[in-house]
Parts: sequence; structure tokens; C-alpha cells
Amino acid sequence: MDCFHPVSNAGSSTPPFFSTKLQNAALNEKEVAADAPSAMNQLSTRERELVMFEIHGVNQVTTGSTEFQQEKLRSLTTELAATVRGKSAFTSAQTQNPQYTIDPDFRLLFLRSTDWNVKESAQLMLQFFRAKFELFGQSLLTSRVTFNDLSPEVQKGVRLGFIQVLPFRDTAGRAIVVFIPSLLENSGTTTEDMLRAAWYTIMSASADIETSMNGLVVIHYLTKLEWSKLDRRGIWQIAKFQQCLPYKFRAAHICDTNTHGGSFYHAIFIKTLDAISRVRILYHSGSHLEVVYKLQTFGIQERILPLDKNGMPTREGHQKWLSRQQRLETDAGNIPRVLIPTNKDVLKGRGRGVQNHVGNLRFRHMVAERQNEYDANDMFGAKGIVANKVMEAIESEGGRFLKDDGIGWVRLEDTDAREKISMTFRSQRKDSNASR
Repeated sequence: MDCFHPVSNAGSSTPPFFSTKLQNAALNEKEVAADAPSAMNQLSTRERELVMFEIHGVNQVTTGSTEFQQEKLRSLTTELAATVRGKSAFTSAQTQNPQYTIDPDFRLLFLRSTDWNVKESAQLMLQFFRAKFELFGQSLLTSRVTFNDLSPEVQKGVRLGFIQVLPFRDTAGRAIVVFIPSLLENSGTTTEDMLRAAWYTIMSASADIETSMNGLVVIHYLTKLEWSKLDRRGIWQIAKFQQCLPYKFRAAHICDTNTHGGSFYHAIFIKTLDAISRVRILYHSGSHLEVVYKLQTFGIQERILPLDKNGMPTREGHQKWLSRQQRLETDAGNIPRVLIPTNKDVLKGRGRGVQNHVGNLRFRHMVAERQNEYDANDMFGAKGIVANKVMEAIESEGGRFLKDDGIGWVRLEDTDAREKISMTFRSQRKDSNASR
């Protein structure tokens, strides 16, 4: 593992991405806080409206046809050729492993994250390689960073769970990452290792195709925080991740419960972003219950948060995610898997998490609407036709029938999907009869 240092790209024609000088200049609390409200005034009414649509998940997501994507990929190649000047981490990556830098799936991550803006995608790619080189050095510059690639210290940081990928999405279909800085207190994790752990976690989440298309929501949950002990420069650098990682940033919710530094924490993030991104930073203060209610108004359900009823962090879900991620990286085989189900998917399994999944709730409603039709058909094969109608309705909306194989979610065979539908019909009929 190459050591982190802000001048690790010496010889490059660009300055280091994680700039110590920039951090020191920006950490005056009064100056930073004064910048926060001014961002709103820099946007037109229309721009602010469009951003609010995205924050609430009511915007249209452009996936693009194959021809559209190919045209954007060609334009990105042209833009990179015109933009890159002199020695840089990107040119070093091109020399080391050109196939990695031109891989279409890899480049589509950057195009989707900028809503297909070619110029912004090119700049993001250059920033990505600058930051990756500083954090991981030459050896990992052109390969996916896996858990086994991380040093024992960084692996410990990942296991802390200070940054967690949630197992379910918000109601708009965006993946959710939760950052809990209090879990870093007294952990001995350095700023550099915190950044590496955060990089690994966020990039693992971004690899999911649905997340790449729909975007990511970040929750910063501040509780029981000794502000004087918090690594403020580390928070500054975490905030800068938005400028170098290929994920579609939809919103960040800073939830301040019983801390005295939440407003400054908010201001640090405001300071690092452009005007449009600043509007996406939402600040919620109050008790644990109050901020959870506020999150629910943005389609984030309390049950999926890694917090107990008192607002204290939990790691059970994170440990399960990390175990799956390690297996996915080492022995997943060629089986296509879904990392985080969408809200249109129907899940097979037990437990409140599965039963309360949005896709399962919609599925049970669809079954209830056809319950009388199912019960009225006693002819051989007639009930199967009704079950087929439900399956076709789910799939026509982009939903899938999935089961958990211990690594991720895999598609059910059609026969198994029909059996689940039939079992749901029988179960709901039994519940209906029992309630009479």
C-alpha cells in the first residue's frame, strides 16, 4: 500500500486533489458559515425547482438508448483527447492499462453521474484518477479496489461502519449511504485511512447499475459527537469526494441530533460545492425522532436506517453488507446479481425487511385486486393464468422476482415466481377468511 500524501502526484502538471493548503484556508468557522445561505441566491427559480424535483425523486431519469450511449462515449473520447495536457494520473493510467480507461461500462459511470454532460464527465474522470492515485498509488490505479487490496488499518476502518450502504432504496429508487462520524471517535483511524475506507464503500455501491442510473442519497447522522475531537479536515476531504467519484449525487441530509457543531459541519460541505450542489445539502436538527420524521418526508423509511430506537448506531446490517461484498469480490462466479433491489422488485424471503419492501407491498396489493378472480376459477390451469397475469404485470413495469443467495439477489425461475404468487393468493385468502 502506497502511503497517502498530498504531493504524491509530484511531476504531474496538476496540483494534488486533497490539498492541505486549501483545507487550512477554509476552516474558519465564521467565514464558512457565512457562505452557506448565499448559494441559494445564485440559482434561478427554474434551476432551484429542477434541483428540488431531483431531491424528492420526482424527476425523469434519462437512461439513454444504445445509440445515445454510444454517441456520448464517442464524444467523451474526443473531449478527453482535447482536454488532457501533459503528465497526469489519467495519462499514467492510460499507459499502465489502456483497456481499463476505455472500458465502456467504466466510462458510462461518469456520463450517468453528470446526467450525460460530456465536458463534466471528462473533468470528473481526470479528478477521479488524481484522487485515486493519491489514495492508493500506482499499483491500484487501473484496477477495481477490493477489500483484500486494503491494508489491515483500512479494513478496520471499513468494519467500523462509519460509512454504510443500506440494503434498500428510498421510495424514489435511489441507493442510500449513511455516514456516522461518531463511530470514528477514539478508533485510531487516520484521515487518510478514513478516506480510503470511504472510497471503497462508495465505489462498491456505485458499481450497481440501478444506482448508477438513479443516483445516490447520503445521510450524515451526527449524534453524541465530541466536536472538539472530530477530524474537521477529514470531514472537509470527505465532502470533496463529490468532486471525484462517479456517482449521481441527488441529495445529502445532515441530521444534527444533540451536537453543538452540526451547523459548522453543514457549512464545511457547503464550502466545497458549486451553487447547484449546495442546494442539495439539507440540514435537519432536533431529536432523533424529529429528524427521522423529516427523512421520511423525503422517502427514507425509518426501518432501514442503521440506528436503534434511541438513535444509536448499529452495525448488524453493515456487517452483512461487508460479508456479501467480500464474497462478491472473491467467489461470485458468473451469476448475475442485484446488489440493492429496486422498489419494483418482489423479494422472496422472510422477515420484516422483505415483507415491508416497497415492491412486496405493491405486489400484495396487486394480488388483492385479483383475489376474487383467482378464487372464482376452479378449472384446471385457470388459477395459473391469473398468476401469470400478476407476473406479467410486475415484469411489464420493470420488476423482477428475486431471492437472496447469500451474496446478492438473483432472479427466480418463472415456475418459482408463479409458485410464490399462488402461495400469496392462498395466504391472503386465508387471512381474509380468518378476519371475518
